[in-house]
Formats: sequence, C-alpha cells, structure tokens
Amino acid sequence: MSSTHNFAVRWIIISALIVIAYEGIVQSPFVYDDKIEVIGNATIRVLEKWEYIASYNPARILLLFSYAYNFNQSGLDPTLYHQYNIAIQVLSAGAALWTAESLGRLAKHPAPLFCATLITSIWALHPMCTESVTYITGRSESLCFLFCITSIGSWTQALLAQSHPTQGWIWAWRLLGIALAFCAAMTKEVGLMVPFALLTLEVLLGTEKTKWAWFLPFMGVLGLGICARLYMVVGNHPEAAGFELLSLTIPKEADRSLSTQLTTQAEVWLRYVSLWVVPINQTIYHHISDVSLFSLRGAGAWTGWLGLFGFLWWRTKENKLARFALICAFLFLLPSSSVAPLKESMAEHRSHQLGFYLIALCSWQFVKNQYPLIWLIPSALMVCGLTHHRNEVWKTEVGIWKEATERHPNIGEAWYGLGDALRFADRHQEAEQAFQKCVRLDPNYIEGWNNLGLVRIQMNDPDGAIVAWETALRKNPKHCSAHNNLGLLASRSYRWQAAIQEFQATLQHCPRNAIAHYSLGSIYYEYIPDKKKAIFHFERLLEIHPSFERSEEVRSKLLDLTW
Repeated sequence: MSSTHNFAVRWIIISALIVIAYEGIVQSPFVYDDKIEVIGNATIRVLEKWEYIASYNPARILLLFSYAYNFNQSGLDPTLYHQYNIAIQVLSAGAALWTAESLGRLAKHPAPLFCATLITSIWALHPMCTESVTYITGRSESLCFLFCITSIGSWTQALLAQSHPTQGWIWAWRLLGIALAFCAAMTKEVGLMVPFALLTLEVLLGTEKTKWAWFLPFMGVLGLGICARLYMVVGNHPEAAGFELLSLTIPKEADRSLSTQLTTQAEVWLRYVSLWVVPINQTIYHHISDVSLFSLRGAGAWTGWLGLFGFLWWRTKENKLARFALICAFLFLLPSSSVAPLKESMAEHRSHQLGFYLIALCSWQFVKNQYPLIWLIPSALMVCGLTHHRNEVWKTEVGIWKEATERHPNIGEAWYGLGDALRFADRHQEAEQAFQKCVRLDPNYIEGWNNLGLVRIQMNDPDGAIVAWETALRKNPKHCSAHNNLGLLASRSYRWQAAIQEFQATLQHCPRNAIAHYSLGSIYYEYIPDKKKAIFHFERLLEIHPSFERSEEVRSKLLDLTW
C-alpha cells in the first residue's frame, strides 16, 4: 500500500469516527455566547457588506465571515453552523495527521505515521474538543487550529524540501506557511503565536542555518494583529491615548492584580492538563475563584505548574520533537490564559491546541516502534464513545446549565446561566426560581437581578421587574442595562419623562449605548417632538453603530427630519 493511500485510509477512518461522535448535535440550539456572536451580531446579516462584518471584531475577520456565510445560507437555523464546525474538525484531523507525520519524518522518528495516527485519533475524538466543535462560538478555536497546524505543516515541508534538488518547492511551502499564518491571525488572536512556533521549529529541527529573512513577513502578521486590536480599542474608547490606549489592548473583563491573575492561571493550566488526561467533571462553566500569590493554594499552583513544566523540559532534553511539542503547548495557550484578566478564568475550548501538543509530546516521547494500525482502534473507539456521550448534554442549553449547577451548586453564576437558558426556553417560572437562587447565593451579582427583571416582564409582572431593576441600581448605579430596561418599561406606559430620565442616565455612564440613543431619538422624533435632539441621537447612533439592526429605519427618520 502506498504511503498516500495509507494516509488517506487513516484520515477517512478518523473522519468517520468524528462524524459518529458528533452526529447527534447537528440540531442542537444556539447556546451561551452564540446568542451574542451569532444571533445578536447584526453585522453578519448581509454577506456583501464585508466592511460591516469586519467592523464587529477586526481581529477575527475570517471567523466572522464564516458566520456570515452560514447566515447567508441558512439564517438562524443552527444545523448548518454545526455541520460546518464538524467539517472544520474533519479538516483539522487531516491537517494534524499530515503535519504530525511530516514532523516525525523531519525529526527521523522511528514511527512517524503510527505516532501521527495515534496523536490525531485521540485528539480529534477527545471529549475535551467538544466545546470547540459542538459549541458554535468555539469555532474560533477550531478554525484557528486548522490554519495554525497547516501553517506548521507547510513549514515542515519546506524544511524537508531542503534536500530536494528543486529549490522552488522550499519557496512554495514557506509562502504557503506565511499565508496560513496570516489566516490564523485573522481568525483569533492565538494565531499570532504561529511565527514563534515556526521559529522554534526552524531552530530545533531545521537541517540548515536559520534563514532569518523568511521571518520578516511575520512582522506583518504581528502588526496586523496589533493594528486590529488597536482599531477595536479606539472604536470603543475614542478618548484614550498614549499609555492608556496601549494598556487597553489587553482585554480586562475582571479586576485582578497581575500576581493574582498569573497565579490563578497557573492553577487553570494544571486543570486543563488534568482534563486532557482524565476528562471527568467537564462543564461549560468552571468556577475558579481568584488565587492569591501568597496563599497556600497559590503556592501549590505555582509548585505544580513549575514542577510539571520543569519535569517535561528535563524529560525532553534528548528529544527535540517532543520539546517542540512542549513549547507549542505553552505558546498556544499563552494568549488566552496568562496576563489578560477575563471574566471566566477557565473555558475548555481555550485548551484546544494545548491538548493536541500534549498528546503529541507523550506520543513522540514514549512510542519508539511502528505498530499495526489495529492497535489504535480500541483507544479511538473509547474516546469516540466518550465524546458521543458528552454531546448528549449539549443537545439542550438547559441540560448544559443544569450540569453546571450540579458541578457548582453554591455558585450564583451557574444558576444565572441556568436561569437564562430556561428564560430562552420559555420556562419562565423555573427561570425566575433560578435567578432568585442566583441572587440569594450572590446578592451582588447584578446581571442576576437584571435578568430576574426581564423574566418577570415575560411573566407579566412589571412591578416585580421594577423591584429587581431598582435593586440592581442600588447595588450599582452605573448599570446601564437596568437603566435601559426601566426606560423601556416606562415607554410602554407612555411615561415619557421617566423614560427620558432613565435613558439619559444610561448615556451618562455608557455614552456609546445604542439602545439609549435609539430610544431617545425615537421619543424626540414621535412622542415629544424635538427635531434637534432627535437628529443628535440618531446621528450619534449611526456614528457609533453603523450596522445597528434598525439602521435603515433610523436613516429614513433622519431623512425625514433633515429634508
């Protein structure tokens, strides 16, 4: 059997198992951040308006275009989105198999194809990939991985081609690697690590002196990522400048000191590794409380992290291929799990690439002989079965969040997630109970109070909603959603002055809030006519959010006001 045919057979088998593992989720609904990134993202509605699509998040242009294409084909039917996610995982498996086998040949590993098959089958079918495949928003990780691993594979081919008599192949493979690195950087910020991975590959496994000139284009990759991030920051904070502007390029969703952030992430890295080794207690929501550097828990986190990394560094000193995998595991987790204090310290999909390189490290380090393909079937079937079982939970959003409350029964945020899932499932009474439990467990969880008000409105209990929103504002007078909700409720009762007061309070704290500008413009346009104020709010709305879902209506009203 030719090597090409052998490769194809292995990829087909792995692809078939991927389809079996994920066949049950194609009808699963949009969940969690899908409601923001897909359902609530008005920019993906018109595929031809590429500038609107790109404006939503310039650092993830290719990801957004994939959503826009899905929307163009099927609207908000999640089936096609899921099918594309599965297809991306199948392609990733092929790219991973090809790259791992190429790396094995480059490093003269005794069993390159066997190891590549072992790595790819376990990783592609592992239940820890579920959140990157089943979760539509997890496409950011899986699509980025596809570009990253194919870029590394192309660069590996260039290094292999150095012994080829036709030097043109080297140019072709390197140019392809650079192009794919750009694609990775335009899918998710993690893609900015590709140049560092390729440099590591060149230094560790290159057979000739490193040709630094080939790395100059990667300055463009890094520059592209930095510029895209700066564009977003300037758009959201037009008043920022200098050092303040640069500091805002690092996302800050939570108030943590740098020492606490890094110590917490040291523990999170250990948890990721443990879940890839033994996938027990997976959940969409991992509650990780902040870990102080000077606490006993903090000492344990750093001891564990440094001990594990140090041991693996020492263990791979004689194996450059395994060391390359170790460095890549570190590089590709670094952007999302290091200095940036995100609201959720841990999310399983962030470890998508980490898992691949951990499995690769172990395979390249310990497998020394070529074995028959049949030896891999039991392990592949086992992880396939685990993933198929894991996907049962993902068939409903309520099921996902019920599992989260079982994992964290005393954490308010888990109950908030369940409440929101129940609210979208029109199970309003159960949703109210979940939100009430959320605020009982955490009385300062403002979003819990806010959504308790929303579900009470759906239950036709405006008085109860007002109590919830006013409670939220007593705890945080700057909570713009609560002000907006009170303003919208006042508008429904034709209490225009009360509505104006609430929307103005929103703009005092959130001057770029689209709902407040739209609502004030509408009030001044129709109910309390004030041409000057209506024009101001409508023009400000279009300036801040040109792709606002009612932008055509706003433009029509502006035309009427200014004609």
